Amino acid sequence: MNKKILSGIPIFILIVTTTILFILGIKNNIYITLEMYLALFLVIVTFILFLYKRNWYKYAIKIILILGTFNLLRFTYSVSTFSFYIGENSVFSSIEIQIFSLLILIIELVLNGVLLKPYIKKT
Repeated sequence: MNKKILSGIPIFILIVTTTILFILGIKNNIYITLEMYLALFLVIVTFILFLYKRNWYKYAIKIILILGTFNLLRFTYSVSTFSFYIGENSVFSSIEIQIFSLLILIIELVLNGVLLKPYIKKT
């Protein structure tokens, strides 16, 4: 497969999931939060970068996926998170990790060779 097409798989997954999120939200009168609107805006900006500025796209997709992984953006309505607790009775004592965004981030890193590059020998 063409490398340009493979590098676009994560953004296309995010486009589909955020589109479904907003269609279901409007259809079922579901409350759409600021994190969801921000995610939609950043997905649109990242898609535009994918079309016109591929060098910037590589960084933008990783940034929005990292923000989604740390539960600052929401690409789906139902969000599954793992919580990690640090210290006691602190305001910043828990860190939430979104499973969906983490999986898409791993797919992004594998497709762009970041995770596999050290293990592949040049011939």
